[in-house]
Amino acid sequence: MKENIKRKNFFKKLYLYSLNFVNSIETQNINAISFIKKNLLKKINNKKKNFISSFPEKKFKLELRNQKIVGMNTIGLLLDRMTILSLKINLLKKNKKNVNNVLFEIKSIINALSIAGTIKNLNYKKITRYKFKSKSKNFRESFFELLYINLLLWESQEVLYNRNLLKINQRELREYIKFFSELNIKRNILITKIENYYWKNKW
Repeated sequence: MKENIKRKNFFKKLYLYSLNFVNSIETQNINAISFIKKNLLKKINNKKKNFISSFPEKKFKLELRNQKIVGMNTIGLLLDRMTILSLKINLLKKNKKNVNNVLFEIKSIINALSIAGTIKNLNYKKITRYKFKSKSKNFRESFFELLYINLLLWESQEVLYNRNLLKINQRELREYIKFFSELNIKRNILITKIENYYWKNKW
């Protein structure tokens, strides 16, 4: 029971840490995929070293317990959802909208993370002819990569939502589709890596 509480406190801190990181990235002037690829990605990578070094400390012991996985309640998928919700919270607050429903979902995710069990042979990698690799070597680096990949995906979608698709030239639209597809493949690789690094205690 005590370890569950420690895990819960860790994931609370990790959520707030993610939210602070998202808040620190200026995204209001983004209006093209090329800007995201050149400027936003550079901004994010400049923050990597500090993000990794200041990462919340793990103060709980891992219990390698097998547990029947219900739905999407694995460490990797839950953390993926948590990073997306931190992006949503950030957007809602900027637009001065109610965040209570999102906060309720975040609490539910943190509770699920605190009691999540292991699962054998987990692999969320998509079957594709494209080959992508992640350079992350531990849980912290993988989490950073997942957070910024989801941030790039979020902002890429915002670019299209806020523009008239009929006025976007075909070259830029093809660039968007390729970029979005690549990010989604990387995202699934990172979800798998986070799950595996977590249970192997590679922090």
